[in-house]
Amino acid sequence: AFLLGIFYALNPVSIIITSFHGQFDTLMLLMILLAVYTFGWSKRWISPLFLGIAIALKSFPVLLLPFFLFHSRQNPSDKIKFLLISVAPVIILLLPFLISDFEGVKTVLFRYAGWPDHGWIAAFRAFFLLDEKAIFTRFHIVDQLLAASKMIFLFAYGSLIIIVWRRKISSTLITSIATVFCLFLFLYGGISSQYLLWAVPFLILISLRHAVIYTFFGSLALLGFYSVFYPDVISWIFTAFHMPLAGDLGFYRLATLLFWSYLGIVLFILLPKLFSQEAN
Repeated sequence: AFLLGIFYALNPVSIIITSFHGQFDTLMLLMILLAVYTFGWSKRWISPLFLGIAIALKSFPVLLLPFFLFHSRQNPSDKIKFLLISVAPVIILLLPFLISDFEGVKTVLFRYAGWPDHGWIAAFRAFFLLDEKAIFTRFHIVDQLLAASKMIFLFAYGSLIIIVWRRKISSTLITSIATVFCLFLFLYGGISSQYLLWAVPFLILISLRHAVIYTFFGSLALLGFYSVFYPDVISWIFTAFHMPLAGDLGFYRLATLLFWSYLGIVLFILLPKLFSQEAN
């Protein structure tokens, strides 16, 4: 456990996202891990409270809530309490803003589509739209693909919930969480750089080999993206290895495609585990 924790702390994806990108996604992931760790404790309010804090930090963990309920062996009334405690922190925090600017909150929560730094739309944009003169151009077709990818992911996610609910899954909660995260990274188009960190701790707990390979391709994808769009973020790497600071679109294109392709492989491995009758 100590060595796996060290691997997560010194993981290049973790370091780039938290230190150089300056994102706080690690706090959200910590809350999810605590929710998993305390899941099933006699004090049943602890786990949903941690999950609620995770949702308050980043809204995406709300998609994990059904899987916590599926894995729970509590009676229906206790599951309702779990649900209410999980959403309570978000409601409390959002209430003043909902009162003062309902439309603004609705826009942020439901209309934000992200931006394709990585993933399949990023690969499409890099191969067919981008050149050195159009790196920061906002293409209309990209916005259309982002809207389509949102529908594709939500359809796949809804289908996954229905299948899992009907088949009475026996996999671990960690596997369910990793599957949802990887499904999002693979199908959705607005994948910002910080999202690449989400799957790391859960893949570490499932398979160190897959976590190492994911780290390798994820690190390449991040280096390719920053070297083209924001080279100053990782200028120290270029200085240490005596590399030119100018970005290479070819490297970004290849790294983006390789990372997205490996996500497909991870999903191909995780989905059978999710429905395996031999899972613990």
